Amino acid sequence: MSALGQISALEEEKATRTPAQRKLDSQLVYAIEKSRTGAVGGAPDLQPDVNVTDGRVLVDIDATVSENLLAEVTRLGGAVISSLAAYDAIRAMVPLFALETLANRPDVRFITPAAEATTN
Repeated sequence: MSALGQISALEEEKATRTPAQRKLDSQLVYAIEKSRTGAVGGAPDLQPDVNVTDGRVLVDIDATVSENLLAEVTRLGGAVISSLAAYDAIRAMVPLFALETLANRPDVRFITPAAEATTN
């Protein structure tokens, strides 16, 4: 498939996402799909830029931080690394398969792969 064909297929896929999937960074959506099916829809050569370790991924969650949400991360098999309620921020190691469930919560605004520090 041509590069333009793959881009078109990915744009079509993006238009069909569920409300929970729209709250996930595209790389996470692609990693979930690849883990389920072995490939990413219309772009079989696409390699998601997500580091999955033992089925879990380190993510940054933009959300209204509460004890209930932190408990939900744990209940889903995740581990909260840090949380800053003043900044609506949580960093957690979460099972890839649980990300859509977590994103479906009304208190979660967006989930991305964790930002990595860089040095110069």
